[in-house]
Amino acid sequence: MTAYCLFVLFFGLVNAGIEIPRDNCDWRGAHWGDFIACDGDQIAIGACGSGKDGYCLGSYYTAIQCCTFDGFYYGGCEVANSIDWGVPVSCVGLNGQNHLVESLCGSGGGKDCDGHSHETKCCVGHVEGKVVGTTGSCDWKYTSVWSEELTCGRADEAVMGICGSGENKDCPGDSVHGIYCCELVEIA
Repeated sequence: MTAYCLFVLFFGLVNAGIEIPRDNCDWRGAHWGDFIACDGDQIAIGACGSGKDGYCLGSYYTAIQCCTFDGFYYGGCEVANSIDWGVPVSCVGLNGQNHLVESLCGSGGGKDCDGHSHETKCCVGHVEGKVVGTTGSCDWKYTSVWSEELTCGRADEAVMGICGSGENKDCPGDSVHGIYCCELVEIA
């Protein structure tokens, strides 16, 4: 009984973030240079990148997975980007705040996102009037498979950064694309 109680206590502490409901989620896709966004009451939990070929969701070049969260809304937003392919772009710590990915843009063989290889709109998140973000419990997830749909593994994780490639596997570890999954917590 004691070992079980310690396991439950430890597991409860590890998964102490705000759980994002995953019963009303959808994927949406876009073409090179187009932003694809979650709705104002949705949180991004996944993304897809296919570089120069349109294989995400069957025919798109990039995609985002969004989950509806009652009481959630976005506040102030800023665009974060990279000129070069394969450079991870994080919303964490952007201008002193921990923003969430609200939308993203991917490129093919050119710098199709307003002259950048990839961009993301990073926004302050709110749940029922309280600011949410992360305290730093984050991990990058990468794939070397073109058009693989990456999703944050835990129910309390949201996407807070992206990495994108062009026609080569440019992200760290010879990867195609990546997402920065962070524990979602109340921060103010």
